Amino acid sequence: MSKYTVNKDIKSESSGLNFMDVGIHENCELKKVVYDVSDKGSEFLVFHFEDEKGKQLAHTEYKASDENPEVLKNKELNQLKRIKHIATKFVTEDEFTFSADSFKELCEKTIKVLGTTFVGKKVRLKIIYSWNNYTSLPKYVPFIEKMEVPKEESNLEIGSIDKMTKDRPDDRPARVEDPFKEAVVETASTENTQLFPGVQSGDGLPF
Repeated sequence: MSKYTVNKDIKSESSGLNFMDVGIHENCELKKVVYDVSDKGSEFLVFHFEDEKGKQLAHTEYKASDENPEVLKNKELNQLKRIKHIATKFVTEDEFTFSADSFKELCEKTIKVLGTTFVGKKVRLKIIYSWNNYTSLPKYVPFIEKMEVPKEESNLEIGSIDKMTKDRPDDRPARVEDPFKEAVVETASTENTQLFPGVQSGDGLPF
């Protein structure tokens, strides 16, 4: 019996990575919003985006933490700004108004208010590289807007502070097909490692 058999069953042409690259992306959709808790007990909220070609981006917000009350307060405020920045592309500011006594309640109310309002609605996204070379939404606004805004009037632009080039070559595949699979693999080895593309290590928040 032959050791090597070359036939049509061997797929030699790759379809490429299934994740959005850096730049301004048109006609994207928010597919789902998920609240969950990692194996290590970290709470997080994930916004799953997809473009017209089926390429994806997962924007993850972890519960803020810091020993300094003032620093923690600023982190929570910045996080609320990003969450509201996304949500108000699908609901009005008046609709996205509520109070929450915990991060879990914040996430659950965000998901409830959004409901299915994002289904079929097109948005424009600005994607850059994070500090550890993952494609992600910036930690500062604006990074999303409705496609109803004409391109020539768009507020999304690449600036001098935006990281558009990796500062080191890939030493392993940059992505897996399912970002949740990467979470399982990467959290198995170290405490302070990123759980999802675009989320920094340490306290789990990109600021």
